[in-house]
Amino acid sequence: MSKYKITIDKNRCVGSTLCMMEAPDIFALDEEHQAHVIAPDTLDDEGVLTAAHACPMNAIFLEEIETGKRIWPRA
Repeated sequence: MSKYKITIDKNRCVGSTLCMMEAPDIFALDEEHQAHVIAPDTLDDEGVLTAAHACPMNAIFLEEIETGKRIWPRA
């Protein structure tokens, strides 16, 4: 179980696939060519963070589940 809650802002996502390249077991593109999480119960926290940092549009939002603190993008 990941320590992060992942939210993808569909208005920001441009389907660059960088998140998929960084974390192919976690992210995929849907039929609208936007990122979505494919394995929410088996997330690799380091992979999720690397993929979020790679997103050119900062469309991947990460919050700590325990505290609700936003980790990425920084506010």
